[in-house]
Amino acid sequence: MNESEIELQEIGNGQTPAFDGGVYLAHAEPEVAAERLGRKLLGIDELFPHQRNTIGSVMSGSDALTCVPTGGGKSLCYLLPAMMLPKVTIVVSPLISLMRDQITKYSALGFPCDAMDSLQESDKRNLSWKNLEEGRTKILFVSPERLARPQFRERLHRVGVSLVAIDEAHCVSQWGYNFRPDYRKIGEYLEDFSQAPRLALTASATEEVRRDIVKALGLRIPKVILSTVTRSNLQIKVIKAKSVEQQLTNAISLVPSMSGVGIVYAPTRKKVEEIARVLAADGTPIARYHAGLMPDERNNAQRVFMEGKVKAVVATTSFGMGIDKSDVRFVIHAGMPQCPEQYVQEIGRAGRDQLPAKCIMLYGPRDFFLQRFLLELSFPETDLLLRTYNAAVEILKVRRWAEEAWFLREVWAAVKCNREDLESAVQLLCREGLLLVLKEGGSSSDGRSERLVTIGVEGARAKEFWFHYPSKRQRYFDKLRSMLEFAKLERDHSDWLNRYFGSDGSAS
Repeated sequence: MNESEIELQEIGNGQTPAFDGGVYLAHAEPEVAAERLGRKLLGIDELFPHQRNTIGSVMSGSDALTCVPTGGGKSLCYLLPAMMLPKVTIVVSPLISLMRDQITKYSALGFPCDAMDSLQESDKRNLSWKNLEEGRTKILFVSPERLARPQFRERLHRVGVSLVAIDEAHCVSQWGYNFRPDYRKIGEYLEDFSQAPRLALTASATEEVRRDIVKALGLRIPKVILSTVTRSNLQIKVIKAKSVEQQLTNAISLVPSMSGVGIVYAPTRKKVEEIARVLAADGTPIARYHAGLMPDERNNAQRVFMEGKVKAVVATTSFGMGIDKSDVRFVIHAGMPQCPEQYVQEIGRAGRDQLPAKCIMLYGPRDFFLQRFLLELSFPETDLLLRTYNAAVEILKVRRWAEEAWFLREVWAAVKCNREDLESAVQLLCREGLLLVLKEGGSSSDGRSERLVTIGVEGARAKEFWFHYPSKRQRYFDKLRSMLEFAKLERDHSDWLNRYFGSDGSAS
């Protein structure tokens, strides 16, 4: 067999390609083979340099960390190798909804993939294992919670793993944007698949975060592949407003003047409602999205946006992860975001079809103070947080778990602080895993499931949190000051972002 004789069977029916990975690669360089496969399945002309470098690295058995902008084609860095490797490729993904969207999309493109998550029914899970063990599944998406189960990893090890990809890898780092404690232990779990190369993928990681990702995931002499953090088709602009009223007026007037469909990000739910209400009253078809809406309302907003039935969705930062709409023509920030990492994630949702798109930030005089206030709520002072935790530990020594309402009253009485500050402290302790909130089978007097609080992690993990928390908190405020510096620039915004992330498109 030579390169010109290599052909693929039709694979829309769940069948794998008609070649063995080793045989295929014996006749072509991995990058060349991947490019030909991408042309067959997706109709792409050629791979980007960062995709070629990443695929070449993992196909040679080396670990890699790839940092490219949102919409830069990170998924092909594991999808194409998965089709050429003999065993299954595991993709760790942070959200169940994101995994399910990815399966729908990639299966339709001809990639035999599946997912295992905590919401999966037993019959479906049994079928997933059957397909996996019989070789019909080449790509398996898993949540970090599922990967944490030793029995799951043991069974997966028996199936055989050729590659492990960690998507949204910045979630691993306690210094990164959107840190997730359940991501932090992924490196330990991967020891069960020590023979498989590891690929970490992210769109937003500073040099410090990249070092932390390498350490946390146990990447072994990884090749670090960096691309510029913004794509050349994105037109970035900052418009300064002299007042809050002018900032709001600018946001409302810009949307109807833009071509195509877009996203308007607002810093608070109240601001989302205000912008959406005025736009709708003026006859602009819009949707709104924030965590205060019912699930059906949020799902409908996402649906009409994806179908192009509205001019824009007005949303908080909770909207966007997993949204893969290629023709978003504009992203407007009706206020300064909290950090550069958040900003590049959000503008990266524009122009994924590589056509021109506008990214406009409307910077107002109160933006910095609003974001600082929100940070202070999200990251309480160390003294308050420690007093809250110590009170919680003492209360939960008496009983293994406690009803949430009773627990909050008891902690509040012990700590003696503002109720809003206390709730913020408890939320952070739960977010970081030091406390856990569970749902009991029974119901409270209002008919809702009773929520219970118990101790989460202890020992070394708790000590690590308290050791790092003061500096971690300070870093978030430092990031906010960096965002303010960016907002005040007159020009060269893309250059500033590349310097911030230490990314110039080179590979090391």
